[in-house]
Amino acid sequence: MSVQTLAFPIVGMHCASCATNIKRVIKKLPGVADVQVNYATERAKVAYDPQHCSPQNIAQQVKKLGYQAILAGTDAPETQPHRHDAETVHGAHEEGASHSHDHGVHDHARMLRQEELKKLKIKVAFGAIASVAVILPDLLMWLGVSPLSENAGNIIMLIIATPILLW
Repeated sequence: MSVQTLAFPIVGMHCASCATNIKRVIKKLPGVADVQVNYATERAKVAYDPQHCSPQNIAQQVKKLGYQAILAGTDAPETQPHRHDAETVHGAHEEGASHSHDHGVHDHARMLRQEELKKLKIKVAFGAIASVAVILPDLLMWLGVSPLSENAGNIIMLIIATPILLW
């Protein structure tokens, strides 16, 4: 049995339990000798027998769990790291312009993490604003300066709080 090692990022893990579930499912695949999934680095390392298992099989099992395995060197464009000509990414360069790093390389795992963080920031901002809107009528009623009746204030707070809880 010739064992190969595959290391790849996994996007979408939110806790250590996610890493444990991924490890458990991959370990059940035929030909898999060892699995290490690290939640903190969002990476997995799998030792497998290529005659019984393939990277695509592993990625497919990860996808069934609701996560995304980013495999390098596959034909799928969404999983393949690729380069773009710097001029197509940033427009025409000026003569003599230099860059300290390559802007043309895409790291899909990093890009997906940034997209997820952006969505979470929007949710936090919406939740903070809506929470203030929920607290304000109650505070005004407590101070005795509310122009609303108690029932009207409670209904308004319920309407504002419902999207916070459900989103």
